[in-house]
Amino acid sequence: MAVNINGELPDGVTAKDIVLTLIAKVGTGGGQGYIVEYRGSTIEALSMEGA
Repeated sequence: MAVNINGELPDGVTAKDIVLTLIAKVGTGGGQGYIVEYRGSTIEALSMEGA
């Protein structure tokens, strides 16, 4: 499953916030049975520490 996330993050928003928002939208079982690939300009802009 590919998850495309594009745009700039507001100050203080972290990778954890991105994942928690995704879980809130698709539910805890939304990715069950899938490998999830996070991609897009927002993900590319994260530092290794932030990813």
